[in-house]
Amino acid sequence: MALQYPIYLNLESETCLVVGGGPVGERKVESLLEAGSKVRVVSLDFTDNLKKLAEAGRIHILVEAYGHKHLDAVKLVFAATNDRKVNAQISADCAEAKVLCNRADNGAEGDFVTSSVIRRGDLIISFTTGSLFPALTGKILKELESRFDVSYADYVSLLGSLRSKIKSDTSDPKLRKTAAESLLNSETDLLKMLRDGEKKLAIETAYKIVEDVLSHGRNT
Repeated sequence: MALQYPIYLNLESETCLVVGGGPVGERKVESLLEAGSKVRVVSLDFTDNLKKLAEAGRIHILVEAYGHKHLDAVKLVFAATNDRKVNAQISADCAEAKVLCNRADNGAEGDFVTSSVIRRGDLIISFTTGSLFPALTGKILKELESRFDVSYADYVSLLGSLRSKIKSDTSDPKLRKTAAESLLNSETDLLKMLRDGEKKLAIETAYKIVEDVLSHGRNT
């Protein structure tokens, strides 16, 4: 497989196209909705879930065969039909229109491949084996989901607010580093509080950790 450059795209409020209304297309649609995209789906048939999403106004569906016109004003395209020739045509049209395209049937022939993703609030972990061994991808996914459970969403948010506090309370880079390290060293305790539903206690504890470090630094 060709060398690849991993990247996160900001697709919030961007119009993205999925060609194909089957289970594969549905998965692509769901991932785009998670990213806050405006999703357009072109197909002659749609899964029940895609129909429900359209009825709820979350996506826009076009009951017609794919055509070059569907690439107008789109940021990203997923070629997810069950016809390799159609997917190849979509990819070729995207290359001509300079629009990034993923081929669900053959990632190597598109502009990018998708990865397995774990979202925990602002924490996003993604990885891929390049479709070489899906079973390994599934194994890694389960391990990471267990390691980084849902409590990490609150934990990362808490760290973000404390980073702002540290930056505003001191300009000393060494002191900032010490405060950050003290927080990370308390990860186990803070996560336990969050998992036990003691969010307020976790916040108070984290702020005390930072304040103790900063106070000590000011007095030395």
